Amino acid sequence: MSLRDVAEVITAPSVDALNDRLSVDVAELLQDALSKRGCAHVAVSGGSFATRALPVIIAEANTRGVGFAAVHIWFADERFVEADSPDRSVLAVTEALRSAHGFTPSNLHAIPGCDTALSPDQAASEYERTLRESTMPHNDSGVPILDLALLGMGPDGHTASLFPGMLPCETDLIAPVTGSPKPPSDRVTMTFTMLNASRHSWIYATGSSKQDALTRAFDCDSAQDCPASAVRAQESVRLYADLDAVPEAVHSEANIRR
Repeated sequence: MSLRDVAEVITAPSVDALNDRLSVDVAELLQDALSKRGCAHVAVSGGSFATRALPVIIAEANTRGVGFAAVHIWFADERFVEADSPDRSVLAVTEALRSAHGFTPSNLHAIPGCDTALSPDQAASEYERTLRESTMPHNDSGVPILDLALLGMGPDGHTASLFPGMLPCETDLIAPVTGSPKPPSDRVTMTFTMLNASRHSWIYATGSSKQDALTRAFDCDSAQDCPASAVRAQESVRLYADLDAVPEAVHSEANIRR
């Protein structure tokens, strides 16, 4: 089963328009989670999502009166570098959250870096323990349930730090990554066991460099060949993409909502 079988595709003519659309949908989801469960748990990615989309999401949520005091932010993956390294996704996410009304710094759950953990293995073990001991509800298998996983996708089809041909053991929720094809080489990532237990998993992809990867994600049923094809969720899987990122085959055949 590929992404074609499970994902709703939401497109916009530009990155700015896409960010606006995504921000409305995330803000509504946060409102729903806070209303039903009193808190919300969201995993985010770094890269262009953190710098371009996340500030727009927070601005929209503020406009709608979302109170961030009960919103917990987790990381789908992180680079295993020093805490102040510009490679750390947490820096851009922290900057965006400065404007989130009522956000509590203790609700930002960062993955340990190399200045607080001895190795990616130790960082992964510590983060998994933090997840398992969190206030998140757990499913019947004991896996914490995120309200939303907001994921990026690379030109090679990777998502989080789950790279083609390098998928970790799925008995763990969090896994170390060494020898990543994308620098820096050492990372820590959520596995599909953790990500796919989410209520919602939404992928954010922009730019023509993502067309080949999206074609593979919609045609491929092998997670090892194209990890993004294996993204799942309990309620909704969505691809948010600008028109430059959407290949013709996907555009003509997928369930697209504009």
